[in-house]
Amino acid sequence: MTPNTEFLSQSMYNIDNTTEAPKASGPIPAGITENVQLVAVYFEALRQDGSGGNVLKFNFEDSAGRKFRHTEFEVEVDRVRQNAAQWGKDPEAQVRNALTGLAGRIKHILSCFLPKDKVVITGNTWDEFGGNVVSILGQAFKGVDVRVKLI
Repeated sequence: MTPNTEFLSQSMYNIDNTTEAPKASGPIPAGITENVQLVAVYFEALRQDGSGGNVLKFNFEDSAGRKFRHTEFEVEVDRVRQNAAQWGKDPEAQVRNALTGLAGRIKHILSCFLPKDKVVITGNTWDEFGGNVVSILGQAFKGVDVRVKLI
């Protein structure tokens, strides 16, 4: 292989007035971050190959281009009941807690973009509920800056 002598005759390492610092990449770090936008909301399969069941994905990005994805999974009622029985807890109370926690987390996100009285969502199945979340939110999040706290 013949070296490119034209390239090698130039300085290989070089910083001048046209050199720009790279944009930050990677995830949004832990802590409180201002000027974050929700850039997309999906109700789709967990994995790219279509496996893993449908999940709600909330994709956030800060002003430096760093990303964070919040994912909500379906509450597996039978599994919650089985776990409650093993732990000596009331199975129905544990199911209510799991469903209330899921609803509360989603409402917290949606309330940043919609009036709280408009965040009313129902669904007889997880797929129906997830589709309704995406539909009700629509494009209301576009261009809205929020503050996030990641731990």
